[in-house]
Amino acid sequence: MLKATLFTLYYLHHKFLTDDPLSPMVFHQTFFYSVFQLLLNREISSKNRYFPKEGLVQAYQQYLQEFPTGGRPIASDASMEAKILSITAKSMAVTFANNLVENFESRYIEYLTLRFRELLPGLPKKQWSKLARHSYDSFAAETDVQCQRRAFLQSSIRE
Repeated sequence: MLKATLFTLYYLHHKFLTDDPLSPMVFHQTFFYSVFQLLLNREISSKNRYFPKEGLVQAYQQYLQEFPTGGRPIASDASMEAKILSITAKSMAVTFANNLVENFESRYIEYLTLRFRELLPGLPKKQWSKLARHSYDSFAAETDVQCQRRAFLQSSIRE
């Protein structure tokens, strides 16, 4: 699992550095299952046409060039079955998605604070944070209202 995490972090870092769009598949079980297959020196079995198979294989080859010991095969025996890999892959997908969701608010507020600092350099330091917090709360409240309206409209249509 550690090798899968290290490669995944390498893959994400590489994507961000090259400004490549990040596929939403990164947060799915299929992605992590495919990473395990690469680590086990197997072909990626995903037939999903939206899955970035070629990009993942290419990134893994680059990873092996930079970190030759990262590609040492994981010992596999009869006890390592597809079901175990599947459960682990699902667990990693949930963990990565939860990490993104749980940290979104604080990261976005920090981003807004930095942007306000650039745009409004004359404001006192505490005001940037307050303005960022207020802006985020306003955006979030707006989104909640929009979600409530959509839910109401959908329930009205069903009836």
